[in-house]
Amino acid sequence: MGPDLYHVIPAPKKDESFDYFEVREFDGNPDFLLKYADLVTEVEVFEDDFEIIVYPDIATRDIVLETNEDHAGKPYIVGDIALSGKEIAAIESENSLQGKQSMSLRITDNILRDNRFTEVYYDVISYETGPSLVKVLFFSEKDHQRKDMSEAFYDDFENGKLYFDKASVIKAGSCLWAPDDKTREDLQASFKKLFIDTFVEGESIFFASW
Repeated sequence: MGPDLYHVIPAPKKDESFDYFEVREFDGNPDFLLKYADLVTEVEVFEDDFEIIVYPDIATRDIVLETNEDHAGKPYIVGDIALSGKEIAAIESENSLQGKQSMSLRITDNILRDNRFTEVYYDVISYETGPSLVKVLFFSEKDHQRKDMSEAFYDDFENGKLYFDKASVIKAGSCLWAPDDKTREDLQASFKKLFIDTFVEGESIFFASW
């Protein structure tokens, strides 16, 4: 199946709701956020754990960083984790992690490189950093569909990006994929009715998730 397509509108927070955007997602359209400033609220979220990566050698570090962008910029040590106590303590001190609960996990992975798989291992030390307050705007769904889309859709749209103009929704509708013309026409008619015809600029938000 294809991506999930969403047509949503801002809404007051409800106790049972977990559907929200962080306000930073509106950096490209601050006027929209200002319009609904009275609905902006705060939620408590748990940040990603602080992590220290311990690579056994430089070659492993280079291979992992080539293929795992999530580890880029994280503090790391090269060496045996059992012999790296001083280096670990120094990073803990620099980042005020003393006394934080931590967990060490050995990661083993097969990484495709130069048309062959290379097995690597490294250790990840994770520290619980606790919750933080984040400003958010809750939303409610007007419609949600999961549709197969043409390759053009993935060229023109970004995963999770918010779109506020009807022209973008019309373009998304033109990217609906189906095995035959009749099915495609039915899909486009349904999409037009549920997404395009009811989309109100200044109120509606369209986004896709895959």
